Amino acid sequence: MERHSVRISDLAATRVELEKIYLEYFAYPSAREQRGETVPGLSESKSKHAEGYCRVILHLSRRGERDRFDEVVQRSRERFASEMRRLKLPVSDWGRDGSWASWDLAKQLYFFLDVDAKADSRYRIASFELTNPLTDGLLLEEIVSRHVGWEVELLALQLALHIGEPRIEELLEGADYASSQSPPLRASWALAELGGLIRASQASAEIPAQTVSG
Repeated sequence: MERHSVRISDLAATRVELEKIYLEYFAYPSAREQRGETVPGLSESKSKHAEGYCRVILHLSRRGERDRFDEVVQRSRERFASEMRRLKLPVSDWGRDGSWASWDLAKQLYFFLDVDAKADSRYRIASFELTNPLTDGLLLEEIVSRHVGWEVELLALQLALHIGEPRIEELLEGADYASSQSPPLRASWALAELGGLIRASQASAEIPAQTVSG
């Protein structure tokens, strides 16, 4: 695959194809079922980017590279689970579901592949334009770090944690780093930095190892 080689929005796709991909990769079915929630379809997704990411998967399918995507998602999940065990951190229902890895990898691929990616305000995250995320091990580690950061952010919101390392506290508390989600979790780049710092410092060893279902 070549960088900025396809216009994702122009890919021909039926609603049935896109809905099927969304339910398989992005709907968090096991997390929602665990929480007693209805599993939403693509038309009910709150993300304006969901359809584009479904089209990325469809593009890979037509190129015969979907299996490679699945392999990288599985490696990301396994690496994440291993790191959370090492850090003695609880994992939320969302973390036990594999959809988070599909979302992140599809986003990385969107920025790598799409010819219009530079017009997207999120494109300022430099790593999105550098390499193919299906072959770059460093980007896999970034994906893992981002979700470690997401889980730590969730714990911090629920338990009012104070980890004690200045940069980690700054990332957890700084309003400038908030994304548009509600509650306002950290922006994508900040979550990756937060997770990387947690993994490197093992500061999370002080976090109570209790089950988190949020």
